[in-house]
Amino acid sequence: MANTGTGLTLRDRTLLQMAYKGASAAEIGAELQVAPERVALELDRITKSVDWLNDLQRYKLAMSGLQSLIGALRDKAESGADPQLVKSYIDALRLTFEQIEKQAERVDSQIERVEGAQARKLMEIVDRSFYLTLGKLEARLEGSGLPKAEIEAVFRESLLTIAREYDEADD
Repeated sequence: MANTGTGLTLRDRTLLQMAYKGASAAEIGAELQVAPERVALELDRITKSVDWLNDLQRYKLAMSGLQSLIGALRDKAESGADPQLVKSYIDALRLTFEQIEKQAERVDSQIERVEGAQARKLMEIVDRSFYLTLGKLEARLEGSGLPKAEIEAVFRESLLTIAREYDEADD
């Protein structure tokens, strides 16, 4: 088979492109002249053997392959009473849901990291704004009898109070 320079054969690239565009296992199988069940196995082989795919692309291709396999197994399981096909169908469904759950966990973890970064940036903005304001008001505060350290302590205490209120609201 011809190699395309990316470590993939022309057949592999065709299979990946068709899967990425949402072609069914039957459609891909017809194009490549292989059984639809073989399409899912080929997708699995390709996605595990290359490091050029990002996680989302791997996930999308894996899910496409699983959906094709499930469809082929469902059709065969519904057409007869072969217990092995029914078991394979159930196993494929279980694997699909496990993959969906793993992806959801990754997404949740990424969202938490982004939220944490946003919270830190917001606190930095609030902190810098406070000190900028305090610096601008410093001349006025000198004659007021309010010590700068006391204002800072009250401000920090107020921030903690508001943060606790938001934490309690989230619970």
